[in-house]
Amino acid sequence: MAMVNEQDQIDTAHNKGWQEGEDAAKRMLGAGMDIETIVAMTDLSPSEITG
Repeated sequence: MAMVNEQDQIDTAHNKGWQEGEDAAKRMLGAGMDIETIVAMTDLSPSEITG
């Protein structure tokens, strides 16, 4: 049971981090940064950034 809880915590942290990264990329786009630079900096795809 402890392993399941630990894996759930890891998965939750990973998903939260990924969402925060997408949010940051969207803010960069909103601030006028070009999408090619954002893709290069974040390794997100253009569709993940424009959502």
